[in-house]
Amino acid sequence: MVTESPTVILGAGLCGLSAAYHLQQKHADFIVIEREAEAGGLARTESCDGFSFDHSIHILYTRDAYVTRLICDDLLAGNIGRQLRQSYCHSEGVYTEYPYQANQYGLSTETIVDNLLGLIAAKAAARDAPLHFEDWIYRTFGSGIADRFMIPYNRRQWAWDLKDMNYDWIADRVPMPELRDVPYTPVVPVPFRDGRNIFDVIRERDVLVHHPYESFNSSVEAFL
Repeated sequence: MVTESPTVILGAGLCGLSAAYHLQQKHADFIVIEREAEAGGLARTESCDGFSFDHSIHILYTRDAYVTRLICDDLLAGNIGRQLRQSYCHSEGVYTEYPYQANQYGLSTETIVDNLLGLIAAKAAARDAPLHFEDWIYRTFGSGIADRFMIPYNRRQWAWDLKDMNYDWIADRVPMPELRDVPYTPVVPVPFRDGRNIFDVIRERDVLVHHPYESFNSSVEAFL
C-alpha cells in the first residue's frame, strides 16, 4: 500500500520521532518510514533473560531549555533521574576526569607537553572549514589530544567512520575548553567529588545529565 504525504520522515529514531511529535502538535500531515520492526533507532532497548541492553545512548543532556522541559517535564515526567556526571578516563596507569581535553592532571610530563603544544598549534592554524568530524577534532584539539583520546573515544562511541560524519551538531555536545584555562589543569587537580572542573571549563549545565529510571526505551515510548 502506498501512502502519500507532503512530509516524509525517514527513520523513527529520537530525531524522527521528535519531528513527528512536533508536526503532530501543529496538526500537520506526515508519514514516518522506518526499516526496523520497532521504533527507536540507536535509543532502542533489547530485553533478554531479564536483562536490558541499550543499543547506544544511555543519558540525555542538552543546553536547550525547551528540550529540557520537553524531556523532563512532559515526555518523561515522573520517570527521570538527575545527577552530576562523574566520569574518568584511564590512560598511562592513572585516572583523569572526563573530559580528557580539560583535565590533564596526573598524566606524564611528555604527554602533557605534547597535548598542550598540539592544542596551541591547532588554535593558531588557519581557520578554513573542516572537511568532516575527524578533521574537526584535529583542527580543534591538535594531534596529541586527538590521537590519545578524541579519535579513539568517538570511533568507539559512534561505531562509525568519523570521516563520514558531519560536525554541525558538535557545539552543544563536545566540551571545548578555552586555551587560557588548559595550561593550569596539569598542575592543579580537579575536585572529583562534585564532578565539576575547577576552572569552570565545563559549566554546571554540561555536567548535569538526565536518565530514565526505567530502560532508555521509555524515552522512545514517550513519543509514541
